[in-house]
Amino acid sequence: MSLIFLPEILVRILCHLKLHDLSSAARVNELFYSCTKIQAVQYHISTQAALLEDNPSNKLDVWAKLGLLKSREDGWAGMSFDWCRTVKVEHQASNIWYLTSGVFFLGNTSRRSLHYFRLPSANDDLVEWSRIDMDHTMTIVDLGLNIYEHDLIAIYTSKPHPSQANVDIYEVHLRQFSTGRPHPLAQQPLLFAQEETVANPAHTIIEIVGDHLAFATTYSNEFNAPPVRLYFFDWRTGALKMDVQMRTNSLESLVFLSPTLLLLPNFPTAALDVSTTLPSSSVKHTNTSHPQTETTATPHHVRAPRVQARHYCRDPMLCQAKPDALRQGALSVAVNFTAEPDDAVLSFQMQLYSDTVREDFAMFVHWGKLREMAEHARSEEGKSVVAGADVDHHMDTNTNTSASASADPILRVPWERWGPRTTRWVDACGTHLDWMTCSWGARSILSFYDHETDEPEDGDVDDGAYQHWWLQVYDLNPYTVRKFRSAGGGGGDDVVFGRKWGGGAGAMDVEVVEDWTTLDGLGLAFSDPVRSALPFVRSTLFTLSRAERRAERARARARADSEEEQPEDRWRCDVDGALMDEEHLLGLVVGFSVFLHQLWIADAVRCHAGQLKDFEYVVDIT
Repeated sequence: MSLIFLPEILVRILCHLKLHDLSSAARVNELFYSCTKIQAVQYHISTQAALLEDNPSNKLDVWAKLGLLKSREDGWAGMSFDWCRTVKVEHQASNIWYLTSGVFFLGNTSRRSLHYFRLPSANDDLVEWSRIDMDHTMTIVDLGLNIYEHDLIAIYTSKPHPSQANVDIYEVHLRQFSTGRPHPLAQQPLLFAQEETVANPAHTIIEIVGDHLAFATTYSNEFNAPPVRLYFFDWRTGALKMDVQMRTNSLESLVFLSPTLLLLPNFPTAALDVSTTLPSSSVKHTNTSHPQTETTATPHHVRAPRVQARHYCRDPMLCQAKPDALRQGALSVAVNFTAEPDDAVLSFQMQLYSDTVREDFAMFVHWGKLREMAEHARSEEGKSVVAGADVDHHMDTNTNTSASASADPILRVPWERWGPRTTRWVDACGTHLDWMTCSWGARSILSFYDHETDEPEDGDVDDGAYQHWWLQVYDLNPYTVRKFRSAGGGGGDDVVFGRKWGGGAGAMDVEVVEDWTTLDGLGLAFSDPVRSALPFVRSTLFTLSRAERRAERARARARADSEEEQPEDRWRCDVDGALMDEEHLLGLVVGFSVFLHQLWIADAVRCHAGQLKDFEYVVDIT
């Protein structure tokens, strides 16, 4: 017998195949088929179907990882969480919050400290708030994180200028998250500094991938507001690789498509700007002045649907994606598996205004599709590379320049060429855009509120007491779509599974959408119908209004006082918004002020390594 037919060798080969190749291999003969039932191959199949990658640094047994993965995917598929907990916010919260790598960060109103806790993986895990303190002269403005890969937190702070009134000094501190001290791998822990007038502070954006840190400062759309400034650093050395200016209010978020591809959502120009950064030299960042660096960049315009002339985008387009999706180093040993970067979802949210109406839209696209399209367009067009100083002209359609059209090196990819088949657009009227970290892997979550509320009761001073909220979880994993389609009978029409728990709060609608859809906007915001075809499964979770929550709490207290038999505990979605990571749904409960006063955690992993003694799980891919 050939060595290739030894089961041990065959299993190693099968564990390197893609899912469609595994399906073909299982049909070769009985030996191949039996090998696909071995735990190592089953785990490989399951990670492929869940669009995940194994973390080889994690030494948990394969059977335990397989059980955790199955439990997590089943939990998300049915939104059937094993447990939920409420965590009280013990400090006066600010509007700085962030969820990444299983850690939730929440600032305080003094803006001198960052409070955080690790999300529990079991109902009896201890939830304990910790904090990172800054010097009393500093105010925390924003933060960026890369915890799993580099144990890194970048804290952007301001402090009064020692000699100039109404001027603040802004700095980026590179800290090691586990210790709170300056990061040992950063040659310059104080990476960035600038001076600004107090009257016009900047909104900041920080993203970290591998050794690269992108930092942007953007200002409100006011008269004479400074332009957006985008910096590209090597955080280990402190070298400034790129320094680009863009027009005012043109940027709200940025995303790394690859370590050298930056996606800059720029909806006022009806484009997604993709800049390929190719530094030809770098200068060490050693003082508070910005070094002049020679950089080169190839800008692309990836066109979005054209907006009607009478509509305008008052605020920049917001793009959300899973943090740390692009990694270049080893992951923390605490991570069992992580999302496949190319299959992760980018979620774009935008608001368009006319004289009479505001319209909200969301667009979903897979990370890899957008990156491949940008790279293919660059190689196909063969355009020349331009100096970084010229990038702003191409990103700003309002800038006058003497450059001729024939010399224009920009790559323009029309919407019709890339968008309709690879994206999905949905009407997002009523979406709450304040919540960040709303995507992980192939899933994304939107938080909605109902504009039409009942009349408040006499004496009720809470304007939002009768406002209903609901959450929509979008799963754009094609294997999940196929599984739900099969469960719905495999017909040609979209499948609506109906409510899992009946009417009222806590109910859930599940819908599979594979057909082409067209946006039905109120004001016909786009010049042409916006059609899209990316398949998805949508789960809609309904919530209680605040008044209903108070009434239910009163009934619960009455039952406790009367020692009545308590009703069966079930998962309820009584929140004002939600964030998500790989296994948790983190609900946000807002009090009468705009600040968070309570967090609600649901866990999708319904069994744990210690509970898997008799676990058996078989995926049949034939």
